Amino acid sequence: MDGFDYIKSLCAIHNIPALNRQIQAIDDMQAQNQVIDMVVFGQFKAGKSSFLNHLVGKDILPVGVIPVTAIITRIQYGPREKALIIQTDGTFFETALDQVGEYITEKNNPNNQKRIERIEIELPSLESFREFRFVDTPGLGSVFKHNTATTQDWFCHSGVALILIASNAPLSENDMDIIRSVITFTPEIRIIMTKADLYNDEQLEEIRQFLSESLAHTFSQNFNLHFYSIYRSVYREQIMEQMIQPIQSKRDRTFHAFWSIKSIRWRRAPSDTLKWRISHP
Repeated sequence: MDGFDYIKSLCAIHNIPALNRQIQAIDDMQAQNQVIDMVVFGQFKAGKSSFLNHLVGKDILPVGVIPVTAIITRIQYGPREKALIIQTDGTFFETALDQVGEYITEKNNPNNQKRIERIEIELPSLESFREFRFVDTPGLGSVFKHNTATTQDWFCHSGVALILIASNAPLSENDMDIIRSVITFTPEIRIIMTKADLYNDEQLEEIRQFLSESLAHTFSQNFNLHFYSIYRSVYREQIMEQMIQPIQSKRDRTFHAFWSIKSIRWRRAPSDTLKWRISHP
């Protein structure tokens, strides 16, 4: 029995559900054949679902003027178009792509009354992105606190973490909290400034400088910053050239780096929890 299996057994024996999500994240990495989860995080209305729709080239995820996304949705390559609805009891069923909004949105599935764990979407058009699984998460900071909890549970699943921040509201304390949470689980964090079409080049450069300096001061490291607008195709091209393709070119090395940092985090994080739980039966 290796160290990971040993800790899993201790968690089961001593009933420590707080570590279940991290256990699942490690299990997923072991089983997914080096597919990298590119997880999109951000405050509500930062444009996460619109960004992913534009990036994958298909309007799949519902969008709206109020907080919409309530359920984790993963999108990846598959030989045929399909949407699989995974329920919290482990059962699943398939539905049409144009019906996923019946399960994803807060309006059609308030407080997750339909008991959906996540939705898995496969598209043949993503064959050139076989290395990735794109993950949409509910926005943070809305009045729907259960949505915030759902997203926080997925911090530990991050391979590449894309943190979306609206250019017209550059960098709040909530954005900082997202970065603080994600940074312990992945070495690959990219900041995507959405709604870039609202500003001219000079203003965008001012925003970039402000973010770069603020993040460097807070975290003592530099982050890759990208601008994006669903109304200008040049931004999608830049994301492909500057982010997607470089990660593809070093996939094996990147995946092993993810595995290494998650393994280190796994060995460290449970120790105090385990020690406390075992000493307080």
